[in-house]
Amino acid sequence: MRPVEAVQPASGGRLLPDGPGKSAQLMYQDSPVSGPPRRVTVYLRKPEQGTDAAFRYEQQGAVGMFYWVEEGAGYALVGDLPKATLLALAQAIYQQHPVPPPAATGSSTGLAPSVAPPVAPSAAPPVSPASR
Repeated sequence: MRPVEAVQPASGGRLLPDGPGKSAQLMYQDSPVSGPPRRVTVYLRKPEQGTDAAFRYEQQGAVGMFYWVEEGAGYALVGDLPKATLLALAQAIYQQHPVPPPAATGSSTGLAPSVAPPVAPSAAPPVSPASR
């Protein structure tokens, strides 16, 4: 897949019904020199009260998914891509989220104690600052 900043919207997005609220589905694809375009989907929704905020990875067959909750929004990034590529994309999404002011408890990161940014395993490629 091309660098993160080269991924382009495929067919845009959809606003979907989601119980009492709404959710959004955003679809993206790359434009490889050879072979068919590869697609990735970002799904966003308001999480249910008490939802675990942990950053997690799951895989079913060739399709991988990173998901996490932060600042009242749930994110799921899904695609038939290598884990390291999905992680780089998840980090790019995370880095675009505005950081709230530090909590009154003296948190130096400005993040709620239960929320941690996606951390790349040592084999994952770094996300370019240009992708912010």
